[in-house]
Amino acid sequence: MTTTEVFTTLLVAAWFFPNTLRLARQAMTERGIVVRMLSENPFCRREHRITSEDWQAILTLLSVEHSADTFVIDSCPLAVCHPRRAQRSRLYRDEGGAYWGYRAAKDEYFYGLKAHVVVTASGRPVEVVLLCGCSHDLVGMKEMTLSLPEGATISADKASTDYG
Repeated sequence: MTTTEVFTTLLVAAWFFPNTLRLARQAMTERGIVVRMLSENPFCRREHRITSEDWQAILTLLSVEHSADTFVIDSCPLAVCHPRRAQRSRLYRDEGGAYWGYRAAKDEYFYGLKAHVVVTASGRPVEVVLLCGCSHDLVGMKEMTLSLPEGATISADKASTDYG
């Protein structure tokens, strides 16, 4: 297995299979992208032999693909405690339930804050706004100053759509 195939498998694991190497290895083998896939332990040993200079070179090449005027905006929940313990929590006391939010990806409720973040296409954070857990993505986007360069492109999911 070549070093390029190891890089590709690791990047596929990061992008498509929330860092689950087993699923990425299986997908790469089933689709015929990597013909001679190493088993799990030899693959991990091979991965650890890759130097940081090689990683930096690959990530630099990937960042060149995206221009500096491309940005991504999204939000993520920051749970401060388990929902069962929320009634006893001394953090963020509120009577109206403002700190209760819903995480659709896991089909569960959480108690805490929601971070609304703008990052560059290479992953560098540009702006962060912390709001209560029940805040909508559109509210977080309107709270930001968004001091971006002229002609910048912002990519977002459909929760950030403002028809007004």
